[in-house]
Amino acid sequence: IFFLVLVYVVGNPPAADSVRAPWITSKVKGRPGPEGAYQIERVHPKLKFENPVELVAMPGSDLMWMVELRGAIYAFSQRKSVAEKHEVIHLKSITSKFSSVYGLAFHPNFATNRQVFLCYVVGGAEPDGTRVSSFEVTDTYPPRIVAESEKRLMTWKGGGHNGGCLKFGHDGYLYISTGDASGPSPPDILKTGQDNSDLLASILRIDVDRKDEGLSYGIPDDNPFVKTKNTRPEIWAFGFRNPFKMSFDAELGQLWVGDVGWELWELIFRVEKGGNYGWSIMEGNHAVQPGLKKGGQDFKPPIIDHPHSEAASITGGYVYRGKRIPELRGAYVYGDWETGKIWGLKTEGDRVTWQQELVDTSLKIITFGEDHEGELYIVDYAGGLFELLPCAEDEAHLPFPTKLSHTGLFENIAKQQMAAGVHSYEIEMQGWENGAIARRWIALPNFSGIEVKGRHSVFPANAVILKTLFWPVDGAGEKSVLPIETQMLHYDGQSWNAYAYAWDAEGKDGHLIQKEGQIVTGAEKEMMAGSLVNSGDIDYWKFSSRSDCLRFHNSWSGFALGWNSLQLQGTPRAPVAVKSSWKALNQRELVVGRKPGAFKQRKAMTELEYKAKSYLHANCAHCHRENAGGMVNALMYFEKHTQDASLIEAAPLRGNFDLRDAKVIAPGDPFSSVLYYRMAKSGSGQMPHLGRTRVDIDGLNHIFDWISSMPVNKGKTTNSKDWVLRQIKTILAQEALSEMERDLEKLLENSQGALGLAYALDHDWLSTAQKNSARDVYNDIESSLSREILSRYFEKKIIYPEQIKIEDILKLRPRFALGEQLFFEDPSLQCATCHQLNGKGRAFGPDLTHLARKYSIEQALEHILYPSRTMDPAFEMVAIETELGAVLSGLIIEEGEEQLQMMDIEGNEHRIVKSAIVDRQASKLSVMPEGLLQGRSDQEIVDLLGVLGFMKNIQ
Repeated sequence: IFFLVLVYVVGNPPAADSVRAPWITSKVKGRPGPEGAYQIERVHPKLKFENPVELVAMPGSDLMWMVELRGAIYAFSQRKSVAEKHEVIHLKSITSKFSSVYGLAFHPNFATNRQVFLCYVVGGAEPDGTRVSSFEVTDTYPPRIVAESEKRLMTWKGGGHNGGCLKFGHDGYLYISTGDASGPSPPDILKTGQDNSDLLASILRIDVDRKDEGLSYGIPDDNPFVKTKNTRPEIWAFGFRNPFKMSFDAELGQLWVGDVGWELWELIFRVEKGGNYGWSIMEGNHAVQPGLKKGGQDFKPPIIDHPHSEAASITGGYVYRGKRIPELRGAYVYGDWETGKIWGLKTEGDRVTWQQELVDTSLKIITFGEDHEGELYIVDYAGGLFELLPCAEDEAHLPFPTKLSHTGLFENIAKQQMAAGVHSYEIEMQGWENGAIARRWIALPNFSGIEVKGRHSVFPANAVILKTLFWPVDGAGEKSVLPIETQMLHYDGQSWNAYAYAWDAEGKDGHLIQKEGQIVTGAEKEMMAGSLVNSGDIDYWKFSSRSDCLRFHNSWSGFALGWNSLQLQGTPRAPVAVKSSWKALNQRELVVGRKPGAFKQRKAMTELEYKAKSYLHANCAHCHRENAGGMVNALMYFEKHTQDASLIEAAPLRGNFDLRDAKVIAPGDPFSSVLYYRMAKSGSGQMPHLGRTRVDIDGLNHIFDWISSMPVNKGKTTNSKDWVLRQIKTILAQEALSEMERDLEKLLENSQGALGLAYALDHDWLSTAQKNSARDVYNDIESSLSREILSRYFEKKIIYPEQIKIEDILKLRPRFALGEQLFFEDPSLQCATCHQLNGKGRAFGPDLTHLARKYSIEQALEHILYPSRTMDPAFEMVAIETELGAVLSGLIIEEGEEQLQMMDIEGNEHRIVKSAIVDRQASKLSVMPEGLLQGRSDQEIVDLLGVLGFMKNIQ
């Protein structure tokens, strides 16, 4: 029955035709789901800002003021035809100790008094480090802030969460947000959230037009705590962690606050007089430190809270009162720095009546802005300014295609015939696709073209890149295949979006996979992947989530990985000779401009080096390049000279995995090379780990031969590869299987012996009887490292993390001693390398002692399985390049005006002068690798969860 499906014969792509048909059938527009109704559009694209944090409309003019974190403030015209900005002030002119600025607000009577108010920080964690001051603005064009006119109103402790947002209310008073002045963890270290004897963790309200005795401002008589003992009278509301952005509804005057949460929730509050919003007894509706003394008043819940699966650093916005999007009038629009999502919500009283994700962007949303007409702007921390708009009429009302047959990419999908204007192409360096065969197409609207510029090509809006994975059919000829999955990249004019389609079991159409991805087993008989599982060809098929796809297709790699001069040139020296796609594409004017010159390194490479470097480039370089998220400084892109790539003789940063004299690459010795080990194993830490579940034996052999060909370090006396393979040959030469099993058992006590046996199995050195004996030995070995290398030969079915079922786990009892062994001693998991538990381990990542108080079992597994999906910004890895060319990656543990302190993954601390930094990028990838539970039994997972405190109440 399985073979009663369509079998496609895939030949070479058709010869280039110099006549190009336009692609006019596209239905790929917008985005799937409700978020497809809105889009963002760049405005003032010629204006570039460096780390902007605030955008405010200047009263009585068409000027907007943009505030940059490091002190520059610029004015620019709202008119889109104007492309210049004017510096209003640089706050380093005020004090040499200036560190950062967060808030700006114009006086309600600015037209007559020319006053502007700023909130900025000096030094580090100084007692008066955060300041609010007033300044005078010149009545000139462009305007200037007079530095000498500063009048300081108030100060509070700097460092940690400063708050720092300034807004004037409808009552004419200045509202000021303050944070808890703590770092990310532990929570509220000063215990100030419920302590109102200071100004921290609050919304303050002051009168800037008069001065009370001993103050530079007045206290409004109707402030809620004017007569309360041991309470600062400036406080309007309290119990906030880091109320980074707030705003007033321009019509109703209500105060909305986005409070950046701790480890579980991101919070939106509508703040009322005298309200207690819970921190740090509560994080929204959820307990954090219930033993603390309450600061008075019942806790007020958030209007809405977002779990960290949706948001990780909330950015408060505005109630929309503009005219451009009528259906959003009266909706509070807000976003998230970490995920780039933008939402809207509407309320009646305290009840949310409507809430929707409006658009999912790739922006780091640092703030929103509002002009005099009530129209909204979105500010990207990378420096761009955007508007929120409805999708174009044809995009908003045409549903995003949920079937491949609806995309306009196919003329006859059942026969795999592409529509006119959809062109096939080849790339030089193919990635490993778990044994599937890949074919590629490009579709550009009408007659548009791509300007290829090194790694970063320029694409027209609504360009589509397509890749279909086919499975070869045994016995049906070399070129007979079945379609499993089609992957689509769509450039909407602002950002790239990734989608996957699963082909049905008959091979007649593909259906859109949900954004979270999907694991297909034999139960999904309606899918081709399910049929292949049932046939025994594959164990399961993983359709990656859209976010995982965009981790491959990241900005540092150029998004469209195959569309660069390196991949399109073609060469007879490729592992499989590839004709140049450039010529055919250029004939059809799909690419424009001159063909780039060949890379000089290519000519000097041996065949072995070329194959190995090509493999690493195609499979690993999307992460393993500067800033792209590979948290060990091993640079694997083709253009990087091997000697300068931190590979040869480089010490491994994630452990030696029981390899003697371990290096990332040990010249001449693959069995001492962590790179080879990572590729040879299954389970946790397998590389490449994104989207790969099978070991690529051909690719592994390329790397083996390449490393073996390298000159051995003169100081190395023993070559593990040579010794182990001699031992394997000696063992296999024995006539008695019992003696072979005895000697093999001893050899497999370490991972190098397991690598040797794996090599022998890959090269068919063992007879059937010897394989059966090796299986018996495997079943008795205790080394988890050896088992992970050999499991692909001897396990009937490898369990992958996506197949974990909570209901099965909860039936088991944890073995706490074995759980501790997994946490502190297991060489594959290496939990204690980065985490502390009950005071033991290394304090690099979050302390896991009280993990079970913060997360459910489901949430904990989500973090373990997919550590990069949601990350606390405090534990984001940052890559810094200095003017001397040094590249450092690590966590920022302290940052001052002149320098910052970074801890790298080895625990080394670096002090870096900030003026010497030429590039600084935060990674979206967690230091913690994915796939850590791959190959682990349910019992082992329960043991680990038990030692983390999750299983105590499970019967």
